[in-house]
Amino acid sequence: MERKGVIVIKRIKESVLLNLLFNLAYIIFVIGFIIIFPFLTNADSNEPTERIILSPEIEEQISLELKLIDQARENWQTRPPRHPEVPPILNRTTPMHVIFAFVDHWENGYGENGKRLANLFYNEYNDMAKKHQDADGISPQHTWFCVYLEKPSIQVISKCVFNNLGEMEIHIHHGTANDDGCDNTPEITQYLNDYINFLQKVGACITAELEPKTAFGFIHGMWALDNSRCMDGHRQYCGCNEELNLLISKKCYGDFTFPAWGTMDPKWKSKICLCMDSPYPKSYDYYFRELSKFDSPPQNNEFLIFEGPGYISTNIDKNEAPTLARMNSLVNANVHVIGRDDWVFVKVNSHCAQNLDDPQGFNNIIGNTADKFYSDIEQVFNDGINYKLHYATSRELYNIAMAAADGKEGDPNNYRDYIIPKPVNKLFFCNAFYKLKSYDSSKMQADIEILDSTNPIEIWAKNFSSDDLIFESAQKDGPFEISDAETSQTLNIPLLVKDTTPSKFYRFQNKNLTSVNDWKSY
Repeated sequence: MERKGVIVIKRIKESVLLNLLFNLAYIIFVIGFIIIFPFLTNADSNEPTERIILSPEIEEQISLELKLIDQARENWQTRPPRHPEVPPILNRTTPMHVIFAFVDHWENGYGENGKRLANLFYNEYNDMAKKHQDADGISPQHTWFCVYLEKPSIQVISKCVFNNLGEMEIHIHHGTANDDGCDNTPEITQYLNDYINFLQKVGACITAELEPKTAFGFIHGMWALDNSRCMDGHRQYCGCNEELNLLISKKCYGDFTFPAWGTMDPKWKSKICLCMDSPYPKSYDYYFRELSKFDSPPQNNEFLIFEGPGYISTNIDKNEAPTLARMNSLVNANVHVIGRDDWVFVKVNSHCAQNLDDPQGFNNIIGNTADKFYSDIEQVFNDGINYKLHYATSRELYNIAMAAADGKEGDPNNYRDYIIPKPVNKLFFCNAFYKLKSYDSSKMQADIEILDSTNPIEIWAKNFSSDDLIFESAQKDGPFEISDAETSQTLNIPLLVKDTTPSKFYRFQNKNLTSVNDWKSY
């Protein structure tokens, strides 16, 4: 009996050991497959796909975000209404200007599905938006605050910008569900550097001027700006107490995260504020002043936070449709710069990509419901007597607000580029990664560097025609020679330059504004 017992125990040990070895082999196989699979799937690709990889923790944050919006919606719906759902009766000699912006936490994902959502948005939004115009003849403007950076889908959104549908900015998730005692400043610093560098390759977050400069707006993932999120007993999803100063140092012009709820929401509502940082979380609750034309101009250590209408939901998704009644409430929230109360700002927000595959979400964002919404607000808030409507991007909101603070008067349309010029991809689009080296609007000259090996190179350029001069060179400093690229242009369509023998550098030059006589070399 003793011997049989020993044999049984021995076999059990052997069985356990075999199971352990089998499980270990399985884990090694899975890890190896995960590492090798991307190389297998890209083996036949002629052009490597460049993208910024997000960690699993960040992906989990993004998935959680929509659930939190549903929780926040319940909070909004239990609050009593603060503003009547009718347009205010005005007793004015001049119209009130309503500046409307739609900011989007654009989280479309990677791969073919990410590109599909980008193309779906581009095609459907382009068709819908071009049917509408504000007082300035401008279609509804969308600001994509981008999270997933992958060349194919990001270029689609950049094409939206080039086609006058909006602009692109930065949206970053970082940190963990427990950031107690953490300093995640190095992490968010690296993220900011990577995002700026990537987006500038498609002409976003960089200005079109003689010496192009970095400039971007920001939305914080999980609404946790400046380490403000404190839930479940922990600081969450940030871990950077001096995030405002960091954003200033990276040339961010302002934050568009709020309104939110809980510990993240500013204690000041329906305001546009300049805030200073401190070594402590949520500095914007303690070191702030409302933007005013009666106060001193912004200082170098002050950061603009555009809170937008508070107390009422500004979210648009499959559950919350845009309606005229909601617009009335948002206008009545009366967000303005002190001393310029005839310029009222309305900022709504959404997670558009996650809603496009839902029929109601599609309708509310780019379909029939959205179409009706824009028709309704153009009828009520663009009559030219009581109201004038202006569709704007987040950059234009900033510029117009700063113009108001500087005491500018008249039509806010005159101040869309007041401080920060247009981004490069408003004026140029390229099928390759590229960088604008210089843009001289007085001489109508632009220098562009191509950053990858795309062939053929296709560059679309506004403000130039097929009669203008296109030079190319293999070297930054020339010599530049007349390009052998094909050019084409039809009525109301920007110039297209297509080169099947690409060069590294291209120069666009208005033929009528140059003194060069020898066009064979330059």
